Amino acid sequence: MLDQLKDLIRDNAQQSFFNNDELKGEQKEKAVEHTVDSIKESLQEKMKSGDLKELLAKGQNYAKEHLNGDIQQKLAGKLRGLNLSPESSEKASQSVVSDVLSKIFNSGEEGSGIDFKDLIAQFTDGNFDFSEIAGNLGDKAKGAMGKMKDMF
Repeated sequence: MLDQLKDLIRDNAQQSFFNNDELKGEQKEKAVEHTVDSIKESLQEKMKSGDLKELLAKGQNYAKEHLNGDIQQKLAGKLRGLNLSPESSEKASQSVVSDVLSKIFNSGEEGSGIDFKDLIAQFTDGNFDFSEIAGNLGDKAKGAMGKMKDMF
């Protein structure tokens, strides 16, 4: 799943990372790694605090909007560490995170191949119980949750 996520990020970061003259050589791939790390850190923090369950209980669109800002903020800080200007790091993080989350949350329609529930399971070591929020995630999510219950 991590390879799929990295590929999705690369596909959506051409302008922000790979065609960005401020990022040199290995920094471009490091920006992809920072994006993965930012998503993982945000999901783990939200799960530990109990906020992830609350966000998802309000529906996928609500969760996407709130995770988007948190992940963008984390990524922008990491990109500044690669010597991107504050303006460029904000712009790049907004573009990449918005595009990637949109494709993950709409995986069936957009064909990203990454299901948000599977991503949560990956980054929270399978310690998240979806059964309490099933009604708010839609029919596609209910099917994925049934598969996940069998895994744990």
